[in-house]
Amino acid sequence: MYPRPTTDHPAAAEFQPIVLCGPGSALLPITATTPKALLPVAGKPQLHYALQWLDASPLVRDTLVIACASSADQITAYLRTLDPTRRPELVSVDDKLGPAAALRKAHALGKMRAKLHPIVMAVDAVPSDPLASLLDAFKLHSAAALALLFPAAADNSDHLVGLAPLPVLPTGSSPALSLVHRLVLSSPLAGVGKHANFPVRLDMVREFPSVRLAKLVDAHLYIMRNWVADVLVGERPDLDTALEGLAAKVAAATSLQHDLMPWIIRAQFSPAAHALC
Repeated sequence: MYPRPTTDHPAAAEFQPIVLCGPGSALLPITATTPKALLPVAGKPQLHYALQWLDASPLVRDTLVIACASSADQITAYLRTLDPTRRPELVSVDDKLGPAAALRKAHALGKMRAKLHPIVMAVDAVPSDPLASLLDAFKLHSAAALALLFPAAADNSDHLVGLAPLPVLPTGSSPALSLVHRLVLSSPLAGVGKHANFPVRLDMVREFPSVRLAKLVDAHLYIMRNWVADVLVGERPDLDTALEGLAAKVAAATSLQHDLMPWIIRAQFSPAAHALC
């Protein structure tokens, strides 16, 4: 599906992939004996496609697979069948840990590389575009983080988001980059009723007078700067002061979608945070 680089991963690799393999509780009873990550799709486990998609980029190294303790043995057995030179390392976490807490566990074990930018994805969040397209967008716009969102049927959407236009792209840029927008607000649809008030920041309106609202679904794939990961694991107290205690809340968060991303949206309007990042 995605061709491997013809050379080994260079020493100048910039990103560390982290694949989250949750328990798949929503798929019971299918996942009662087979972990979600190992469920077959076209004859291969889901984890195969996630690793193949990531491994196609020469800019990644030190891939981690974070698995629930209940499925760690089965996933470890699968990883042992892979090419030893490209085999990811597995970190086992408690089944009840959310994604943010699982990343903090990996950090506490010394598995997250401080100088690399994390690519965090759910095992089933493999997009059709190659990873190179997302990395191009991330670097071209000097983003603090990039989240993959996609449209869905109205009854399946879970978020109302505000999208602001980005600078005009250079001639000859990838068509996929035209779909990239700046995320300036995000609210769960459950909290936006038919007659409910929708909070809009005044500083957002001043900076982005043209914002398009859309109902989208979070694909649970995030590329973030290493300093954002530092906030998540509680290593940026200087930002906590600049953001009036909000960074400390992120360091105790459980969800990337509901806790980390709203913090990044708010931080982009803070001059004090900009000066420290």
